[in-house]
Amino acid sequence: MIPLKTIFETKQFKQYRTIKLTDTDKVYFLHKLTTGKRVYSVIPFLKVVEQLPLDLLGHILREAIEYTDISAPKKWMDSVSRIFTPETVQQYVLDMILATEEMRIKCRAVSILYCIGGPNLSYKKQGQGEWLPVGETVETWNGGRYERTLIEGNIEAIKDRREKYILKRMNILLTEFLKYDNLVYRYYINRYLLEKESDYPADLQPFAQKIHPIVSDINFPKGLNQTRKLRLSIQGNKSMEELLYTELNWRRLE
Repeated sequence: MIPLKTIFETKQFKQYRTIKLTDTDKVYFLHKLTTGKRVYSVIPFLKVVEQLPLDLLGHILREAIEYTDISAPKKWMDSVSRIFTPETVQQYVLDMILATEEMRIKCRAVSILYCIGGPNLSYKKQGQGEWLPVGETVETWNGGRYERTLIEGNIEAIKDRREKYILKRMNILLTEFLKYDNLVYRYYINRYLLEKESDYPADLQPFAQKIHPIVSDINFPKGLNQTRKLRLSIQGNKSMEELLYTELNWRRLE
């Protein structure tokens, strides 16, 4: 079997997209992931490879969390979700959030959740502009790249999968919001919260009743100019300024 090192050197990624990695291959992959151009060295491989050993997922996600430009993961997380499934990737990120007390890691982990594409219903247009759900959108190999494809299927099963996916995320984020009163962390979490208390499902209503008054307060940084509001709200708080401007790489107010 051709070594992964040779595949990277020859850039024949598409030809070996079904490769099964050996222990030596995994060591090489991790070396590429953590040195030089880091994740950008392995993106061409991630875009085409069919599957990877699960023990590499944690390393890839830590790289996403630690990457200087936290917006960059959106360029490769679709591929990671396809390889490992959205549910598995989300669970790893949520586990990272729960496993640490370090606010930098918590905020960064929460910020990459939006990059993880969950199970999504697809719709077909009917008469007079009506759209009806018909199945799920998945990525399939077309011979040259992965492309989004409609797979018709059991709508109720897809809805159930989607609901469980979202509920797991929301349950943990709502718990974290109430557990920590750090305004920066709460700002990051709030981007995933629902607008109205009544929008939450019955299982999450106890959380919503406690959280909604907090995020509805006029001083909570949300809505228009929310990033400016956050900066103003933490002025003079050394630990939060350190978190926002040094650890999370935000720019200070000019």
